Amino acid sequence: MSSTTSAAAAAAAMDRIVLPESYYTCDTSHLIQMIADMLCTLMSHNDQIPVTHTNLTRFHSRAAPGITIADYLRRIIKYASVERACLLAILLYIDRVCERHRSFTISSLTVHRFIIAAVTVSAKAICDSYCTNAHYAKVGGISTQELNTLELEFLFLIDWQVASPAAVLQQYYANLVRQYPAYTRSLTPAAAPPPGTTPDTSAKDPEKWKPLAVMGSLALIPGTYYGVYFALALAGVPGWDLAAIPEL
Repeated sequence: MSSTTSAAAAAAAMDRIVLPESYYTCDTSHLIQMIADMLCTLMSHNDQIPVTHTNLTRFHSRAAPGITIADYLRRIIKYASVERACLLAILLYIDRVCERHRSFTISSLTVHRFIIAAVTVSAKAICDSYCTNAHYAKVGGISTQELNTLELEFLFLIDWQVASPAAVLQQYYANLVRQYPAYTRSLTPAAAPPPGTTPDTSAKDPEKWKPLAVMGSLALIPGTYYGVYFALALAGVPGWDLAAIPEL
């Protein structure tokens, strides 16, 4: 390697943005940029696949929404205040769905509906408090009835495996940073995360299981995953003014 090349490489390394070692302290603007770029890469490939009756899903829209993925994620962060873990869970859920359903693709016609459904589910699985489906629907630019349908379809697609272990999300974060030349990750060990910033999937005691409110008829779905069971019900944290959320 010539001295000129070495100098250029060294200069590029110095210009890289250093991100925290752990995702729970990473600035959400950087997370959004990396996740949006990853999704756009998937879309550019999958948009070449023709839509047929065999791969058409409830997540397909008639036309691609007129908002970029990055702006859509920023809107969700602004008006729904989701945790960083929920953003990374989008990628985890994509892998889980695609592993079970090979014909499912993230394209410009499916990505927005998938994102808002994933955020709705992950917030209920991860966060101590979350919004109503009416709120998430308004933020996502769809009707509450449509989100209810998408949420239930989403849960069946991933076989109700909604838990997102912090160690797994950390690996997704590390892989994201590794793929972008503009970023590097600090190797300084992070302090313990503040309470409520990471999903707690360690509890196996049934007394510590928490019912998660998912839209649908009142019923208990049999089966557990990481000590979490689901109760289908209307739920959410009151106090949000839906009228204050601009239409998409």
